[in-house]
Amino acid sequence: MATATKKTTAATTTANKKATAKQTAPVDEQPTAAKPKPRKPKAPGVQAKVTRPYLAGQIIAKHGLAAGVTPAMVAELNEAYGKPNDVESAFCLKNAHHAIRGATGLAEDQAYEDAAS
Repeated sequence: MATATKKTTAATTTANKKATAKQTAPVDEQPTAAKPKPRKPKAPGVQAKVTRPYLAGQIIAKHGLAAGVTPAMVAELNEAYGKPNDVESAFCLKNAHHAIRGATGLAEDQAYEDAAS
C-alpha cells in the first residue's frame, strides 16, 4: 500500500510542476489569441462567395429586365467572373433574368396573358 501512495504523490507532484511551469511562462512564449472564424451567412445553405450566378444577378439588375440577355452582358459576366465560358454565362444570365421576373411578379403577369390568348 505504501508504494501505491508514493506513485500517486509523485504523479501529482509532476502534474503540479507542469501546471506551475505553464503559468509562469514568459510573455513572449504565451500563445496569442486565435484568429476569429469567418462569419457564417445568416441564411442556411447560402455561402458568402462571388459566383457566376451571383454576378449574373448583379448584371441583370444593372441593365434592367427590359434589356433581356445580350451578348454584351455575356461578355461582361465573363470578364467579371474571370473565367470565360459563354454557354455558362448565358445560362446564368437567363436564369437570373427568370428569377428576378418571378421575384418581382412580372412572370405571373406574362403567364396569365399567355394563358388568356
